[in-house]
Amino acid sequence: MSSLIHQEYPEDTQQEEILLYKIKWLMVFRIVLVTILLGSTIIVQLSIPQSPTLDFLYIFIILSYTFTAITMSWLKRVKRLAQYAYLQIFFDVLFETGIVYITGGVESIFTFTYIATIISAGILLFRRGAFLAASISIIFYGVLIDLQFYRILPIPMSMQFPYSRVDASVIYYNIFLNACAFYLVAFLSGYLSESLKKTHQRLQQTSHDLNELQAFHHNILQSMQSGVLTTDLFGRMTSYNRAAETITGYALGQVYGKHLDEIFPDLDGKAIIENFSTHAELIRRVETKMLTRAGAQVYLGFSLSPFLDNQSKISGLIGIFQDLTELRAMQEQIARTDRLVAIGQLAAGVAHEIRNPLASISGSIQLLRSELTLNPENKALVEIILRESARLDRILSDFLSYARPRPLTFAKSDLMHDVIFPTINLLKRDERFAADKFTIQVDSEPNFPKFVCDAQQLQQVMWNLCLNALQAMPHGGILRLQTSLEMLDKWELNTPEKIDVGVIIVSDTGEGMDDDTLRHIFHPFYTTKASGTGLGLAIVHSIIKNHHGTIRVKSLPHQGARFEVVLPLKQEYW
Repeated sequence: MSSLIHQEYPEDTQQEEILLYKIKWLMVFRIVLVTILLGSTIIVQLSIPQSPTLDFLYIFIILSYTFTAITMSWLKRVKRLAQYAYLQIFFDVLFETGIVYITGGVESIFTFTYIATIISAGILLFRRGAFLAASISIIFYGVLIDLQFYRILPIPMSMQFPYSRVDASVIYYNIFLNACAFYLVAFLSGYLSESLKKTHQRLQQTSHDLNELQAFHHNILQSMQSGVLTTDLFGRMTSYNRAAETITGYALGQVYGKHLDEIFPDLDGKAIIENFSTHAELIRRVETKMLTRAGAQVYLGFSLSPFLDNQSKISGLIGIFQDLTELRAMQEQIARTDRLVAIGQLAAGVAHEIRNPLASISGSIQLLRSELTLNPENKALVEIILRESARLDRILSDFLSYARPRPLTFAKSDLMHDVIFPTINLLKRDERFAADKFTIQVDSEPNFPKFVCDAQQLQQVMWNLCLNALQAMPHGGILRLQTSLEMLDKWELNTPEKIDVGVIIVSDTGEGMDDDTLRHIFHPFYTTKASGTGLGLAIVHSIIKNHHGTIRVKSLPHQGARFEVVLPLKQEYW
């Protein structure tokens, strides 16, 4: 039961440890005192030949050594230390009474040893122990003196001390004075021990609260997502939390004691502190950039404020900062997108305006060709005008599809029957791909679920991808269309959780693409074909992006190309 209590209440275990420590010191003090007494006795006998024999004193000293040795060997097995401490005090009082008895009783010079035991009891057992030791000392001393006074207890003859005859009043007065002295010592030692105990408890509680507060503040600082640092009055850094280490790449040991501008070049800590002192500012916000330990440039947003001491005087700086690199990139991307949108709107308007006169030109040329008799040379020129007009009209149509895409109409669709098979039928009717040198293979996962999409626009995606694949195989080859299901992590499509997606794979056995082509294939007007507009894959990318999907491309020169269209099965996250 005792061990369970100690486990449940750590402070009880600590009190037991303190008491054990005091008991050990009491034993050491007893051994030292008895050793001094033994040495003094030996010196007296050697220096004074006529001194009385001190056999009883030697016996008491040996008993004290024996008792201390036995009880010290029991110390590790003792469970009730308080009772054990009372036993030690009782033995000391008994030992001192014996010393007083054999050294003259009322005239003994060793009466003061009771006081040492009373003080020890106060230290070990506080006020209760001190008064108990004082009471036992008075009882033992009073009984001893009375027994000797009335000749009930004989005086050891070997001592041969010259005792003088005293009155009863002197005896009782002596007992009274010693009783007053013992209780006064008990009161003082008990009071001091209790005060020391309370002070120790308050100090321990204050230390515990301080440790808890330090741990609380430390955990708050370390769990913050913003970087936090402090400096001294000279701008040297003195603390640095975990987020600051993550953002800058520098550990606390690498920045401690360094000036602020050694890590953050645009921040002069000493000048900022002087500015706070002269202008009485409460906070200062700045944006700066720095090189991380890895050499990357990051943009930081700083909030700097004065670090005040207990007297409300500035003793340094507190800096809180965040990594604004992604925000800066996002702002630049938004600004770039806004510019591109404005340019796209302008270009779309221009393209629309060009189509009207272009249609008039084409219609007029066709009318003139049908009504005029042209020589072969002029007829060839007219054909060139009509062909290039048609080509220009096709480019303008593709550009308008890219610049001003048609709004999506989402509905549950069957991928195979609503998208892939209609695209294959159109390819088979195209004269360019009707030859036997092309093979189209379809491999669909069984029970492929329906998913929410705009089937008509996905047909345009499949048409452009299949058209590019067939054109990449001028000498024939295999066009393979496959479907599968995957689960993507939330970061891949910016969703709050993992989602199921459908994957449409369009692969060919054609010429493939090099790294430079792969980097630019989705850029508008980038093409590797002599008659291409460079807008087909740009339109594909735009449609897939509007479906909140993504497209993955894998290719090597002369080893074919593989386009993977990844589309979410549902559109409920956007």
